[in-house]
Amino acid sequence: SGVTYSGLALLLAAIAFAPPRPGRGPSATIRVILLLLSPLPAAPLAGRLHARNRHAAGYDIERLARSFPSLREHVIPASGPRARATIDFARPGAVGALNAALIAVDYGIRGFALPDGRLCPAVPGRADYLHVIADLLAADNGGGVPRGPAVRGLDIGVGASCIYPLLGHAEYGWSFVASDVDERSISSA
Repeated sequence: SGVTYSGLALLLAAIAFAPPRPGRGPSATIRVILLLLSPLPAAPLAGRLHARNRHAAGYDIERLARSFPSLREHVIPASGPRARATIDFARPGAVGALNAALIAVDYGIRGFALPDGRLCPAVPGRADYLHVIADLLAADNGGGVPRGPAVRGLDIGVGASCIYPLLGHAEYGWSFVASDVDERSISSA
């Protein structure tokens, strides 16, 4: 059914540590775990992202390139009155530069770099997961999104990018514990 052993272990851990909720349904912890075990449909960037996602209106490549010089070499200028500058998304170097620019310019995280051959996360999609998790946590917090280091996340399989902890801290001030089995990923993260 698509559930991995690590996903099953995470689900069991969530059930074990979730506080009892007599008559109130599953806790936010369990709902978050179930969300992460369910695949999200692929969606175009603009108009389909969470309302709090900084990229819900698409990328402003020109603004990013002005603030992040290594993106400039990958920019394809706008070619019409309604067109916007873009990059060649089929080129890994361009995608890596765009994501590094998003992380630096929009989230204030400096020095982001991935070792060669490692997954380059799509920042808007990763941010979307965090916004949905924030909404689920808000349901157990009187409707307000909880912020600050008292909210603790567990990222199993953090990868070399450490993307969820970086974005979760930048966006909401959350703290994270992360693990991975790959030594290169751990040293990069």
